[in-house]
Amino acid sequence: MESDVEFQELTKKIARIGADGMTKEERSKRRRALDELGVPNFMQFVVENDDGTTSSVDNKQLYRSSPTILQLNIGLYCNQACNHCHVESSPLRKEETMSPQIAARCL
Repeated sequence: MESDVEFQELTKKIARIGADGMTKEERSKRRRALDELGVPNFMQFVVENDDGTTSSVDNKQLYRSSPTILQLNIGLYCNQACNHCHVESSPLRKEETMSPQIAARCL
């Protein structure tokens, strides 16, 4: 994949615009490039790697199990401003917090 220029260009574009921003033709070109490299599509990968210990795959349908963890980002205020923060928290975002009513609904 590292040597396929077209694949690399499309990968950069996807990182920039997201998969939903791709045209149907671009998605087809990406799938063909992955097929040429022997990379299975998502469902093939799941079925091939199903070890039988879970029942998440049935008749090529993926089923969600019950959640065991609930993570809530209750606000974007933080006393730090780290570049790697996945929610882009910072000391400047004091007003962006979850209300107690919304938190109660989540729980």
